[in-house]
Amino acid sequence: MLSATGIPTSVDRVQQGQAATIWTQWEQAGAQVDPGVVTVTVNSDRSGTAILAGAPTTVTGMARGVTLPNTLTQNLDLLTLTWTAADGSFQVTSVEVVGRYLFGAVAARARSPLQDTTTYPSDAIAAYRTYAEIAIEDICGVSFVPRYSRDVARLSSWGMLELPRRKITSLVQVTTTTNQGPQPVSSLTGARLMPGGLVYLPSYWNFFSYPIAVAYEHGYPYPPPRVSRAALELARRWLIESPWDERMTAFRSREGGEVDILTAKGDPFDIPEVVAVSELYGLPLVA
Repeated sequence: MLSATGIPTSVDRVQQGQAATIWTQWEQAGAQVDPGVVTVTVNSDRSGTAILAGAPTTVTGMARGVTLPNTLTQNLDLLTLTWTAADGSFQVTSVEVVGRYLFGAVAARARSPLQDTTTYPSDAIAAYRTYAEIAIEDICGVSFVPRYSRDVARLSSWGMLELPRRKITSLVQVTTTTNQGPQPVSSLTGARLMPGGLVYLPSYWNFFSYPIAVAYEHGYPYPPPRVSRAALELARRWLIESPWDERMTAFRSREGGEVDILTAKGDPFDIPEVVAVSELYGLPLVA
């Protein structure tokens, strides 16, 4: 997905209860093209319905955008946007509604040289914030902001389901497989949320119930300060082009001495505070 200014993003994150404009662009043979008239339909994973159908899009150059009002972002959710051009071509992008961000744009602008809005536009900061959030979440195996997910659970024991995310805060839906196909469990009464991504339901699961899909909310209610700072430093590190080739580990000075360059050396990141946070909070995510 691309923003209006051409910044690549893997998935847009929108803060819960706030309006947001989502952009996309068409490409052919590696070049941007004008798709003409484009409409968009937005489907909610949480409700299983279209919350916006055949909506017109706005035009900025070759980019097409749609504004999601805050009435459509009231719940944590995963939204699927299907963009359809007049010639029948289409593309599908995603938007995740999250409870908050690990850091705000104001905090990012306070770090030099991100005050430069020309070199570092807001779209770039938002995109690399998402990259940093996802990277830290993946290495720690937990979300540091409230999120919604739908995952296939592993059958741990009688009535016990194991999910890949920790800090589960609420269940939205459990779907099992029957002779009639996937069927939502009629009642979640008696469900217990256990530490470490475990969910207990007083039901008899067996392997014929597979796959068992669980829609749920999870994550810290608000991020620990060190995690927020680490995410900001990581996003900043990725935003600013390094003077060193990423393959370099050392260089020789004119005086003949050799100088080591700080590298990860087996750690997932090359920023000490990010490495420290990953070790402090980390339990790698295994999907």
